[in-house]
Amino acid sequence: MDCETYIDNFLSAHADGELGADDLKAAQEHVAGCANCRAALEEERALKDAISRHASMKAPGAMRDRISAALDMEAGVPVRAPTPRPSRFRARIWIPVAIAAALIIAFISVRMRSSGLPPVAPFDVAVAHFDKFRNHFTPNVPSTSRAQISDAYIDHQMPGYLWNFHKQGFDLIGGRIEKLSDGSTATFTMYMSVTGPILCARMHAPGMQRPPAPYATVGDHYFYEYRGNAVCLTMIPNSDVICVIVQHGPVSGLISIIDSSLS
Repeated sequence: MDCETYIDNFLSAHADGELGADDLKAAQEHVAGCANCRAALEEERALKDAISRHASMKAPGAMRDRISAALDMEAGVPVRAPTPRPSRFRARIWIPVAIAAALIIAFISVRMRSSGLPPVAPFDVAVAHFDKFRNHFTPNVPSTSRAQISDAYIDHQMPGYLWNFHKQGFDLIGGRIEKLSDGSTATFTMYMSVTGPILCARMHAPGMQRPPAPYATVGDHYFYEYRGNAVCLTMIPNSDVICVIVQHGPVSGLISIIDSSLS
């Protein structure tokens, strides 16, 4: 099971204790080996527990409208302007009710963030290869030195620049050249540290528009949280080739690695 499958299909039911025996076993095995999904499960349980403790309190109408609108937004339902509610007096909002409403909205926000961006095809390619290679990566080009890998990439009309993450504790494992399903060439360069791998994927993406609302930007590098992974996108000038770097973990960690490697 990968992080995307767990977050999208198992997280909520796991937190509620509603998984069947086989699904529960698979979910527990994944969470045991994945710190990010384990943290997501703990957060989901804490939010649901907090909400359930306040569920019997009735919120004022305006607050119920806000919560309903947030739920509709998550479900993709067009949100209508709320109907004015005439009143002869100013409604009193009890502090516990306000807290409960804030928790509900926070819960919705977490669920919306966990879904991440809408599908981005190059990101999906990079993440799929990252999942495939993270436990076993076999170079298919000479990889004794950076120069060998670079030369192999250039020979296949792909960029020969290689990131150097050595100062950040990552060793260069090697490179691969593969044909994607559309027949185009892609390169995959793997780096490994005691904390886990980083994969740099370069592929053709003619006409690609940068996805909106990046988590952060460092120069020409755009960072996203995507399906449980940190992703760095670089649009290579005067080329239809893009660079997508994938690491499993918080986006802030990948930002630190990229930023320090550029200095």
